[in-house]
Amino acid sequence: MAGVINLITFGIISIFVLYAQDILGVVDIGYGLLLSAIGIGGLVGALVSPRIVRAIGPGNTLRYVIGSAALLTGVFPFLSDIWAAGAVLLLYGLTSTGWNVVSVSLRQRLTPDQLRARVAGAARLLAWGTQPVGALLGGALGAAVGLRSPFWVAAVAYTAMLSLTWRITSNRTIRAAETAG
Repeated sequence: MAGVINLITFGIISIFVLYAQDILGVVDIGYGLLLSAIGIGGLVGALVSPRIVRAIGPGNTLRYVIGSAALLTGVFPFLSDIWAAGAVLLLYGLTSTGWNVVSVSLRQRLTPDQLRARVAGAARLLAWGTQPVGALLGGALGAAVGLRSPFWVAAVAYTAMLSLTWRITSNRTIRAAETAG
């Protein structure tokens, strides 16, 4: 899932500066402010994510994160105002931090001590290895179809991921894996 998320994310990142300039009409400082909105959302997300996980469970948090990503990337192409775009990016940063909080801590809990370094290395390869591929695909898609298209593809991909992983991201399935480990 992390590999797919990074593929999707870097597909958007690869065209984002052009999207901000050509569609949102931002200048240099506006682009910096948009990026800051994601960072501020991420900081807030780091503070609230542990509480969210305790309240609704890790599985529901993962589902919430992927569902939010689908919704937010689906809404983004309709925006032409920098403030609305900044608000969506702030929410994206806030919710996406929940993914890291749950997935990394879950991987560490479920992996036997003697395999933890190998599993972490393999996870990084799968997660980070898709970033340049996503950037290439997002740039090609943006050039061929338009700068809004990577957002549409992202929304569809997140929705498909949510549907395909619904059973394995349940609180019950995660509890069973933790108990079995």
